[in-house]
Amino acid sequence: MPGTGPDITVLRAYNSVPSVLSEYSYMGPGWDIHFGRIIGLYTCADNLLTPQSNKLFFVKPDGSQVEILPQLKIYFDKNNNQNYDEDIDYRPAYATTEFWRVECRGSSLVVTDKLDTDYYFGSPDTTGHLTKQVVVKVEDTHGNTLDIAYEIANAFTRPTSITASDGRQVNFTYTGFQ
Repeated sequence: MPGTGPDITVLRAYNSVPSVLSEYSYMGPGWDIHFGRIIGLYTCADNLLTPQSNKLFFVKPDGSQVEILPQLKIYFDKNNNQNYDEDIDYRPAYATTEFWRVECRGSSLVVTDKLDTDYYFGSPDTTGHLTKQVVVKVEDTHGNTLDIAYEIANAFTRPTSITASDGRQVNFTYTGFQ
């Protein structure tokens, strides 16, 4: 749904790798709807990302996965001189294999794409511990936002609504676990 700010796009992704959880998914075996997800454990405190599992992955809404790696040799050349200047340029402590920045802002994990769109993951203090694994807010470079609400159902995080800062809204309803 186009509008001012990020488009509201709802995608359904399929993962053919069987797991205990996918067999009981509210979308059917292997199916899921989300707007970004982290696989792996981490903590964010005082703007510091600390992975707590061997690997972290960012799963895009289309289901594709990219690994989050520490200290890639990339930087953002703020003064456009094509040299890394430690005092001026920004080098993220973590980035994806597609060079999306990954950082903590306070206690929230933020993944930033190449167009500077920020994907905020729920902080550990939000309702339900699983909400820190999914995108709860998308913000473009002009401050336009999408806020995504979820509910927990049988160990699954499923979306209940998307609200855009320009007034657009999408609501999801479920019958039981369907």
